[in-house]
Amino acid sequence: MKIAVAGKGGAGKTFVAAGFARLYAGMGYQVYAVDAEPGGSLGPELGLSRHEIDAVRPIMVMREFIDDRRGDGALYLMNPNVGGAADQFSADAGGVRFLKMADIKPAGSSCYCEEHGFLLALMNSLLLGERDVVILDMGAGVEHLARGTCRGADLMLVVTEATRAGVEMARAIRALSAGLGIGQVLVVANKIHSEKEELFIRANFHRVELLGLLHESKEAADRAIGIGGRGSAGDPWMPEFEALYERLTSKEAT
Repeated sequence: MKIAVAGKGGAGKTFVAAGFARLYAGMGYQVYAVDAEPGGSLGPELGLSRHEIDAVRPIMVMREFIDDRRGDGALYLMNPNVGGAADQFSADAGGVRFLKMADIKPAGSSCYCEEHGFLLALMNSLLLGERDVVILDMGAGVEHLARGTCRGADLMLVVTEATRAGVEMARAIRALSAGLGIGQVLVVANKIHSEKEELFIRANFHRVELLGLLHESKEAADRAIGIGGRGSAGDPWMPEFEALYERLTSKEAT
């Protein structure tokens, strides 16, 4: 499965992406977690140090491992014919293979059009085994959807807070994702503090489109400012992710 995670800035999409990455890894899947935002925070959320993240080469460099003689230039991350790219362009984060789209470029140097195009080609041509999962932590907002970067995803998880701005952005992302032909688009409400906020979310999203809720976690907030150890499948908020997974598999079955 290829899962893209999107949302308004600050909604917690990286937290959700990392949570699902750890969940699938803990279930025995080979998980590839891709930070699709230059200078993004998926690496730290997975427990990697800045040194470990900086040592990972961006997947743009992966092109040198692709055999240009192939007619369609298809890119197969797990195919040994491309020089073990999955291992050479990733770091191990507690059983999750972390990859990054690009590093931050110098101010005024260039855009990230080429990187987005390469990531789109990669996602559209990945050859996955039954126990492989790719999770894309997209940039905040809708630019990646306008570019079509996540067109090859099987599932789009739209992360929102219990705010009007978050709900409006989530609705826009849902509509754009459907326009890209992504088969399943579901909403995850994050950082829920109260029953009032839960009611607000349930009033704005039909139960068919709402995967579930994640409540505010003091431990997760501490982790975000560097207090606590590296992330793991034993984090106290993981039972809520397990409940989301159960609902997801139930929705897939229907």
